[in-house]
Amino acid sequence: MKMNHLGKALVLLNLAISIVLLAWAAMLFLQPVDWGWKEARKVWKEHSEGTKAANERIAAKIDERIAAYAKLADNRFRALAGVNQAQKSLQEMETGFGENRRFYNKELARLLASKDAAIDVKEVKVGKDGQVELVKAQPWGLPTFTAALPGITQSYAGYLGDLEKNLAVMKVYGDKITDWVAKKEKLTVKMNGIFKADGTKQVPGEYDLIEGEVVAQRKLKDELAYLQPIWVRELYNAQLLRARREGLEKRLIELGESPSDALRQ
Repeated sequence: MKMNHLGKALVLLNLAISIVLLAWAAMLFLQPVDWGWKEARKVWKEHSEGTKAANERIAAKIDERIAAYAKLADNRFRALAGVNQAQKSLQEMETGFGENRRFYNKELARLLASKDAAIDVKEVKVGKDGQVELVKAQPWGLPTFTAALPGITQSYAGYLGDLEKNLAVMKVYGDKITDWVAKKEKLTVKMNGIFKADGTKQVPGEYDLIEGEVVAQRKLKDELAYLQPIWVRELYNAQLLRARREGLEKRLIELGESPSDALRQ
């Protein structure tokens, strides 16, 4: 059953293609290409009055090609005239472009490597329309320049030389800064001490020693404050004993005895 349906489908497909090809062949036979009949084909169109008449003729292919060749020959001479004018303009432009190239190379060499102490650096002038203004308004004309730009007095090579000098000076200062940073780092370590990886202090610094001295001085002041009343009391007692001794010595002298002999006894 499947093969039967497939055969029928192929027959119908062949029939459809045959009908299309037959229609194409009939169209080619009934409407042949006009390559030069004795009388041109006519076309009937309705006039405004509603009547039909042969009011247009269709030219044969050979007539169309003859007319096209004549038009081509006419256009050829016109095109050649335009080509001659274009070649003449091209020669003028090529000459101008060559001079422009020499001017640009000279100007670039001056701006890049001029050894003059001061040079003028000018900017290309741009019009209000955003286009570069050219001399004589010609496509090959040189651009017009503005007045010398203020503040630019050297060539590119001169500024590179200044840059190298400034970089050398900056390197000297950079080395000094590096030395100062190293000294500051050593001073910081000396002041703060050395710490272990766990954050504990391994070597005490100057700040730690100063803090220890402050604590020791504070304790010393507290001890002095505690001992000062005792010292004053003992000083007072010593003065009393001294006064008593002097009184006893005077009494011994009054009694006719020597204080030294009394002390030896």
